[in-house]
Amino acid sequence: MATDPLAKDESAGEPPEAERDRESLCDECWAIKPGMAGRAHPQLFHLGYRYLSERGCEHYREDRYRCATCGTVWISLTDRWDTHLGFRLGP
Repeated sequence: MATDPLAKDESAGEPPEAERDRESLCDECWAIKPGMAGRAHPQLFHLGYRYLSERGCEHYREDRYRCATCGTVWISLTDRWDTHLGFRLGP
């Protein structure tokens, strides 16, 4: 019987990438849509901010948050007109 070389090996015991990411985030962080403007959930604590110095982003502000539940670091970007440009996962 021939096996499909592209089929996933279910016996490996390792969850797929999406499931692995899902397990590392709490439900509130999972609900944040990266790149979409929105509000932070109550368990995100502000770590500080800095103004960006890259060309074209001189007046942009980057705020860093850490989730108290799962420890995920989020970065929020605000442009020069105080428009929230959304969250992204931090390093």
